[in-house]
Amino acid sequence: RNFIEWGVLHDSSNPGVYIAGEVRSVIKPEVIAWLIECILMINGNDTLSLRMALESPMFFPFKVASISSDFLGRLGNIQVIHHGLNEELLMLKSK
Repeated sequence: RNFIEWGVLHDSSNPGVYIAGEVRSVIKPEVIAWLIECILMINGNDTLSLRMALESPMFFPFKVASISSDFLGRLGNIQVIHHGLNEELLMLKSK
């Protein structure tokens, strides 16, 4: 019931069926980088494409702003690997 209390879901007339509520926008690059690091930690794969990271349903109920891979590479613990002509893969930096 937390999502309902927070306003990101609303009850419908059918029990167990919910209606989407307010989506919260995340625009601060530092917060976006931190959220992507979290997804990389729990993803189970070594890499994840930038596009898939930004469109991940794991961000629900947040809408994450677009961010450049170069900026992500300078923030936090994310390493960017350029793959092919236009794909950028993200992975956690080795410690």
